[in-house]
Amino acid sequence: LTAYHRDASHAIRLACKHPLERAGRFEALFDLLFHDRHALLKDWRFSDMWSAKVQYWMRRIVQERGYVGGHIAQVIRGFTCAPQRFESFCTPLFNLLLVIPAVIKTLKMIAEDWRDAAQSKRASAALDAINGQFILDLGIAADYGSICLALLRKFDVDSKDPSTTRQLFRHWEHQLDTLLCGGHIFLETSSTVAGEIGRAHV
Repeated sequence: LTAYHRDASHAIRLACKHPLERAGRFEALFDLLFHDRHALLKDWRFSDMWSAKVQYWMRRIVQERGYVGGHIAQVIRGFTCAPQRFESFCTPLFNLLLVIPAVIKTLKMIAEDWRDAAQSKRASAALDAINGQFILDLGIAADYGSICLALLRKFDVDSKDPSTTRQLFRHWEHQLDTLLCGGHIFLETSSTVAGEIGRAHV
């Protein structure tokens, strides 16, 4: 007897991805990083110039501080992302959090370059968008993605025991509730606190 049913891992990808990418501030975050024509991570991936500038500032920061972020004393290059796959954005988001100072310095350098007015304008707009609230949302999206990815991996196997499905979803819900609600991440954040977070990363 053979039973055919929808791929559970694919259903989980869509169920986790779409609400995040279409919810308020997170939609703007994903547009800036992944979806816009000149999204930041898209430009870094396909532009040797952008990639070289970011890596230059990472090396400068390592020389000055001894680490680029998170006490990692090397250049980080893991920003490749396949937009059609939900799980592919987790690593780039975590890495981006580590290199925010290098990103800010790169954008400032590009914004001050008068030779390319369009690129300068885009860099200035990105600088305006990367504030304390943006960095806080970036961390939330990265954490949410890692929890959803752990659930996805439980289903993305050849022979999953269907009797464990309810338990897996309950554990996933508990993790999200503990992190986002119990950890008070979804409480309203004052502009003062958000600003302090942004200054601490820059």
